Amino acid sequence: MWYVIQVPTGKEELTKDLCIDKIDSVHYNDIFILRYAKKVKERGRWKEVIKTLFPGYIFVDTDDIMSVRQSLKGIRAMTIVLGSDGEPIPVSGEERSFLQSLIDDDYVVRMSSGFIIGDAIALVNGPLRNTRGVIKRIDRHKRQAVIDVELFGGVTKATVGLEVIKKVTGEEFDRIQAEKENEYAGSGEQADVKVLSGVFRGMTGKLITPADKLDGADEVDIELMIFGAPSKVSVTIDSVLIKDVL
Repeated sequence: MWYVIQVPTGKEELTKDLCIDKIDSVHYNDIFILRYAKKVKERGRWKEVIKTLFPGYIFVDTDDIMSVRQSLKGIRAMTIVLGSDGEPIPVSGEERSFLQSLIDDDYVVRMSSGFIIGDAIALVNGPLRNTRGVIKRIDRHKRQAVIDVELFGGVTKATVGLEVIKKVTGEEFDRIQAEKENEYAGSGEQADVKVLSGVFRGMTGKLITPADKLDGADEVDIELMIFGAPSKVSVTIDSVLIKDVL
């Protein structure tokens, strides 16, 4: 189970290292910080940097939180396991699943990208592509978005990286779809997936999810040509036609 430890803001990395040094590894699976990638402009160039997703908090994956909490007493820094009435409370299954859907193996929320169609945004790449409902504000100039995350017993706002490729009309987007579909189909690659509904309706591409993983799956990963580049997107399995499989 995941538990949240409150630590001094700005000293998350130092405190995490202290915890790893002081707590016997038999008592936990991992101690980590959730981070996010974003782009910042320096000397006229954009570069990717990694920031702390929840400043002032680190996480511990453990089935023995009482031993972990006891060991924290030997650390000369503020380390408080979040809970209620003195009892540690783990991150709920739903909260953990949502966070895991955003992060990679390094506990980093990578950049997402998309484009604006009229007054709506269509996300095509990255961990936010299936989380439109949680996006509360987009800052195109800073290439970031503010999202709502259910955590710590309430709704917490967090900043993540988001790059808007361009703003287009619905007609322009349909034209781009048609052009890229023709380009992809003419490239000699077998177009074994066709999208039947959603923002990518009518596009064809390649199946990424192994065929033996399709049984019982709700979503599949496919590769589409978007703006001239192959892009991995996740779609519901009932929104695509997979040749020779379905």
